[in-house]
Amino acid sequence: THTHTHTHTATHTATHAMATDATTTDDGGERCERRVLKSGTAVYVHAPFGDTSTAFAEPAWYHGAPTPYYTAGHARLRERVRAFVQRDITPHVAEWEAAGGVPRELYGKAYAAGVLGAPYPERYGGGCADVPRWDAFCDVVRSDELCRCGSGGVLASLVTALDIALPPVLAGGNQYVIDKVARRCITGDAVIALAVTEPWAGSDVANLRTTARRDGDHYVVNGVKKFITAGMYADYYTTAVRTGGAGMGGVSLLLIERETPGVS
Repeated sequence: THTHTHTHTATHTATHAMATDATTTDDGGERCERRVLKSGTAVYVHAPFGDTSTAFAEPAWYHGAPTPYYTAGHARLRERVRAFVQRDITPHVAEWEAAGGVPRELYGKAYAAGVLGAPYPERYGGGCADVPRWDAFCDVVRSDELCRCGSGGVLASLVTALDIALPPVLAGGNQYVIDKVARRCITGDAVIALAVTEPWAGSDVANLRTTARRDGDHYVVNGVKKFITAGMYADYYTTAVRTGGAGMGGVSLLLIERETPGVS
């Protein structure tokens, strides 16, 4: 009770400090106001959202606490993801946990809902209609809302796998490779996984044992990967292999397709 009262007092004090400052409505019609402090800092005050009756059940800005970080666009993203979770994930979590995986059609639904692929370039099917530019606070909002389903496995399979496996391809892959996989993975048509961990090398990436030997126009890869998020049903694997000598300097990344002969 004491903690809840303290939180309320802090919110009241911050609001009072802005009482004489200029106030404008952000994005006309949104339930969010942009206020400017006497210091010149702009903050946003949002209408209450979610369970505001229980202390710490929601982030402070959901309760109306002023924030310089979360804009009306972030609030729209929050509502979009929460609606998707309540409609397409939460009612099915127990079933998916028992089955040990999420259905492939969930990826397409997540993309259609603006949840999957939002942080990525528009030319590959990404982009978010709610904000002009995806930022770290968008990641926080999306993660907060997806976690409401109560299943870490769903979050990891649906979003984490893509967000750790595709960026290395976009950053280091040639255009042929990027064009081959980016749009398919961003739109939910295919699944990509990051294959680094081995039975004997989890955090010790510099000492991984999987090797890749150049043989003409191909690499011959030998090794084992374990504990790979979405690995059991991924279509592509961003795979850490050893192409050189010992240590981190000898490690490279290869994109391996699931249907490649020898993958099991």
